[in-house]
Amino acid sequence: MIENIEQGLQAVLKDLLPTQSLSLLLKLQQGILSDKEHLKHFGGILRNSKEKEEFLLVLMDVLETSSSLVAEFTIEDFKRKGFLQNDQLKHLLDSLTKFLQGPISEIFHKLNHELTTVEEKQKILVGLAKLKEDLEREAEEIRTIRSDTDTKSKELAQLREHKARLAQDLNNIKREIEILEKETAEQTNTLDKRRTFFEQRKKDAEHYPEYLEKINNEINTFQRELGNRWEILEAIPNMHQLRDAIQHHLQEAEKAKEELEKVYKSTTDKYR
Repeated sequence: MIENIEQGLQAVLKDLLPTQSLSLLLKLQQGILSDKEHLKHFGGILRNSKEKEEFLLVLMDVLETSSSLVAEFTIEDFKRKGFLQNDQLKHLLDSLTKFLQGPISEIFHKLNHELTTVEEKQKILVGLAKLKEDLEREAEEIRTIRSDTDTKSKELAQLREHKARLAQDLNNIKREIEILEKETAEQTNTLDKRRTFFEQRKKDAEHYPEYLEKINNEINTFQRELGNRWEILEAIPNMHQLRDAIQHHLQEAEKAKEELEKVYKSTTDKYR
């Protein structure tokens, strides 16, 4: 609390050039900071450096225009200087009442001595310069934090966009999987039908040797009977035409036999 008020006093001092004003405020600072009991009434009310600076500037003006440095000044002095026009500081002035009604004259007695040496003034200037550097450094840090915050906000927005794209891609993949599952089911059904068909063909092929043997027997029987009766057939009118017809039927039978053997062979090779 006390350190905050001291910083406010120093913030005002850095812009003051008149020696008298500088000395008065320095001594006022020393007096106020030494009276810690009264500071408890209003030390936490000043909320920012602008309010502190306004208050101290008005306080300096009251001190310079007072008839005597040891005279007590009241809230009316501040009203006369227009300090109460700032609504944000009304609560501050109300809180100051207890302090101003206290032993304020004792504090003013401490203002009787001026800073007389160059060395003392130089020390104050060096302290103010350091304070200025500290404030500038803090301001730069604040700017850096704001810049980092903006950067992080942009990165967060990009991550959210990326997350949305990933969610969309995931939905697309799910739809593609559903389509593939449907196509796979259809292909499996077709494959089952083809498997059933070929199994039936395989079963049929198992009977082909019987069919071939039966055909061979019929052909052999027909040839034997034909050979036994060939002389009789020669005596029949137009026998050469009948013979040609028989030969043609025999050739057709041989072709049918060969085709049946090919079908049997291809079927048995496929399921071997």
